[in-house]
Amino acid sequence: MMYRILLFILDRLGFVYSFMGVDYHQVRAIVATKLLMDERRPMLSMGQQSNNRGYYYALFIYFIFGLLVSMLIYAVPSVLVSMTIIFSYIMVMVIMILITDFSSVLLDTSDNSIILPRPITSKTLLAARITHIVLYISMLVLSLSLGSLVAVFIKFNVYGIIAFIVGLLLSVLLAVTLTNGLYLLIMRFTTEERLKNAINYLQIGMTILFMGGYQLLPRLIGTADKIETNITFYWWTYLIPPIWFSAAIEAFQTSVFDLQHMTLSLLAISFPILGVFYVSKYLAPVFTEKIQDMGIESRSTKATPETNKSWMSAFGKLITIPGPERAGYMLTAKSIGRDRKLKLKLYPAIGYFIVLAVILLFRFNDEGNILESLRAGKSYILLIYFSSFILYTAFFEISYTENFKSSWVYFSSPIEAPGYILTGSLKALLVSLFAPIYLGISIFSWFIWGVEVTDDLVFGLINNLVIVLSIAIINKKFLPQSLPDGARASASSFARGITMMLMMLLLGLLHYGALQISWALWILTPLLGLIAYYMLKSYRSLSWKELQTS
Repeated sequence: MMYRILLFILDRLGFVYSFMGVDYHQVRAIVATKLLMDERRPMLSMGQQSNNRGYYYALFIYFIFGLLVSMLIYAVPSVLVSMTIIFSYIMVMVIMILITDFSSVLLDTSDNSIILPRPITSKTLLAARITHIVLYISMLVLSLSLGSLVAVFIKFNVYGIIAFIVGLLLSVLLAVTLTNGLYLLIMRFTTEERLKNAINYLQIGMTILFMGGYQLLPRLIGTADKIETNITFYWWTYLIPPIWFSAAIEAFQTSVFDLQHMTLSLLAISFPILGVFYVSKYLAPVFTEKIQDMGIESRSTKATPETNKSWMSAFGKLITIPGPERAGYMLTAKSIGRDRKLKLKLYPAIGYFIVLAVILLFRFNDEGNILESLRAGKSYILLIYFSSFILYTAFFEISYTENFKSSWVYFSSPIEAPGYILTGSLKALLVSLFAPIYLGISIFSWFIWGVEVTDDLVFGLINNLVIVLSIAIINKKFLPQSLPDGARASASSFARGITMMLMMLLLGLLHYGALQISWALWILTPLLGLIAYYMLKSYRSLSWKELQTS
């Protein structure tokens, strides 16, 4: 297995740990266990919810991305520029992986009851955690840089090859040290809850960046001929780590050892080593204490009483029926606001929608006045119906949770029709997620195309409701927060996606056709609104027997 190869390599470096005053046998035992568990853990950045091959899938995806980036070594003539792009990409990806997939590992308190009672020093525990992360990341970095390694072996001389390999190792060490050092520094001045919230939003941002890369990276590769072939040095240039490593490689590749290259090479060597020394000497002593305090704090933190004066609660009283529907509304609204993992599933979909919308809006407007080109077309229709993907994603993700066993409360409560809970949950999704996005689309459309598109926006809003209600009625029905994460079926997801696309296509064509007839939208809007009302009424009347049958 993969982890056995990594442990074999680690054994050859055991003397380094002994030299640093770390118990290597303890480090090896901890790292071996964690590596074995990592092979069974899905990758958040890959969107794998329950897949024990997520790690190998991630390796393959990273290899493809690295292969695309490696083409810049041939497309850009300057060694300094091409290597700067390569190292920037690798370091950003490493930090992204650390944030999206390893924050839970670094801040994990579940093994406190096993490790902390043992005679393990703070330095040994931190060394085990950092070693675990470095080994895991090293495999991902190898897949990221394999294409670049092959390109460097073909194009560079032997000194350039050696400098690239050493620079690659140092850049990864620097990225790992910076990320973990930042975590440890924050842990000294903040609480676990605030730290996890901050990391959660970083995860969301990095996931959006990663998904956007699927669309943007091939386009960036296609514009490689427009990249500058030289870097102009300013004082702040010396603060950019990728340039340090790139300058060192250029020095050995071109045999230019002037003051500028030597200074940057010295920074490339010294900063990763000094970073490890600082983290080990000044931050590691409080690491065990903080991890232990975090575990105690997470168990002893008391829930703070909430008021019912939030805007979500106030709005819910206006649009829901008292009883099960309002309860379903509040449950879903609070889940969206509190559940970090649910946010990590829903918010990237919003970011990905924005990325796709920008690409689709501007892909045919690369030249000339983009604003005039947009106004001449009817791209707002595309925005209107693409927004339903957000509601579609949220509607099905709200059913899944790690705490699904608490759903027994549904069946023990005197609720005559579970359909009221489902409609309440749907209304909460509309208010908390879909409404802000659709309002943003409306403001953007008014700014570009004017108030003349108001009828299109109203008609599109009703159509989106019809689309989601159609899928809700046709497909299987599940109560919110009632299914385990591993219960997803890829076949049913594919069928839902096809149904969604067909509904969007059908109503989108209806919308486009109605534009050809004056006042057609104002005639069709009440008709579709009436259809949506009866669909919602039918959905609300769902019985327990129908729920179990579906």
